Amino acid sequence: SMAFKVFDDDSNAANANNDGASNEESKDEDKEGNEKYADDNENIEKDTNNKHEDREEPFAISYTDVLKEENRFHRAMQELPKQDLLIEIIQLIEDEEVGVGASSITYRLVSASKPPFLWESGKICQHYEYRALEFDKPGLVADNKFNFTLWILVWPDSITLVLDLIKKGSNNAGSYGILEGGFKVKMKFKDWTSEQLFHPKINPLTKNTLTTILTCNIGDHHCADTEEKEKDNSKIFRGKSGIDIDVSTKPIQPFLTGYTDRFNSFLLKKKGGELHRTFRGGYTDIREYDSFNVAIRNGLNEDFYVPTLLFVQKLANPTGVCPQICDGDGAPTGIPIQLSKNWHNKNIRNYGRFYCLLPAKANSVTTYRIRIIYGFYGNLPAASHANLSLVGYDVHGSRWEQLAIGCWGESYCMDVDMRLCNNVITDMRMLMTKGSDEKKWMWSDAGWGGDWLRLRKIGTNQHRYRPYMWKFAYNSHGPCLTDVDYSGYYGKEVVSMQANVKTTRSDDFARTFTHLRYTFNE
Repeated sequence: SMAFKVFDDDSNAANANNDGASNEESKDEDKEGNEKYADDNENIEKDTNNKHEDREEPFAISYTDVLKEENRFHRAMQELPKQDLLIEIIQLIEDEEVGVGASSITYRLVSASKPPFLWESGKICQHYEYRALEFDKPGLVADNKFNFTLWILVWPDSITLVLDLIKKGSNNAGSYGILEGGFKVKMKFKDWTSEQLFHPKINPLTKNTLTTILTCNIGDHHCADTEEKEKDNSKIFRGKSGIDIDVSTKPIQPFLTGYTDRFNSFLLKKKGGELHRTFRGGYTDIREYDSFNVAIRNGLNEDFYVPTLLFVQKLANPTGVCPQICDGDGAPTGIPIQLSKNWHNKNIRNYGRFYCLLPAKANSVTTYRIRIIYGFYGNLPAASHANLSLVGYDVHGSRWEQLAIGCWGESYCMDVDMRLCNNVITDMRMLMTKGSDEKKWMWSDAGWGGDWLRLRKIGTNQHRYRPYMWKFAYNSHGPCLTDVDYSGYYGKEVVSMQANVKTTRSDDFARTFTHLRYTFNE
């Protein structure tokens, strides 16, 4: 969830309390919170001081380690101060004598009236979309000319905020409505600001979207551990020059490879839409891979991790997909890559997004081969575990955990957030069996249903405790053995829970290994 704080442009605005409490009340709450978690914080300090004696900056912990800890790091994160986000659309009023901007009306973003979309979530990148934005004055929404959406895309070292004004209706060109006299978009988050002027004479509305982007690069170290940093001083590249990427595949086809502000990364994407292949996709025994040769030219004097998004329009078969980063000779490197896929959205259709941080040595060319594995890996059906985005399937656009062996149907699925179903474990299918249509290499009939925890408070009529604040970490998407960690609560911190789910490639029957750990806090 997200609340957009509305505050005045005075010196105390950034420190305003979310609940409107006075400064003294806030201090009392902070004191109480600090005492509540004093033992946990003391343990954190002991651990960090023993391991990082010379470290001056605050101790950091990796995303995966957070998931594997009990409560203390999660509670420490909850104690971090909240930050205000200011987004304004300033309508400029034109006067015949004075001109544009003689006066203005300011609309401040306060909320989103529709459920947000969760496009992808993992330890490399997280991507959310807030829709049907509402402002502190009704004029913009009542004018009914634009839809307003806010993207939030997070890498380990950055937050990117993208405000889109999307023209309603099939005719994208035309009037700005009450914004016909021009307008400014202002975005402010901590010390980062972005301001952009739009005017029909400057920005004719020939496309359906007007965009303002605020990029907040908050840090450049890729790893949390000081000892690891001493071994590897690379940082995440954030810039527009000094590094270039070339991509090639067979058959030869043009690729776009530039740096994009919207994703704050290099975007590798076939120019003109769908990827062409030398093999047949669909529901068959796919034994070949999509293979992309990636060459990173680093002309700078530093080693970098290069934020990279490979976008593939129309996967050979989206049911079973496993990405793999190899060196230039085709040997697997073990470099993490995060996959999100979707076949529900009619606008984007069947696609795959592959996020990674590719190491690039200083003043050299580093080559990789990114494979996308579908049916078989070697002589056995490949294992895969992926985030299946439900944007386009349900109104919430929630996440669905989808495991497959081969690419002939989902072998095992989970709705960990329980947004669609009343249980965590959903589809379960046998391997190498035909469905009711008797067709080979197709979905078979499925069993249904299982759960991780069913709990309600004794002596009350309340509903069962629901999942709360779950985080996912895709340690391995496959293709031999998948490995995914989960961490969260049932109820609001009533039961802490960690889970690990694995499946393995196989040609006899599907195996899913689940390890569950519960801590009852009440």
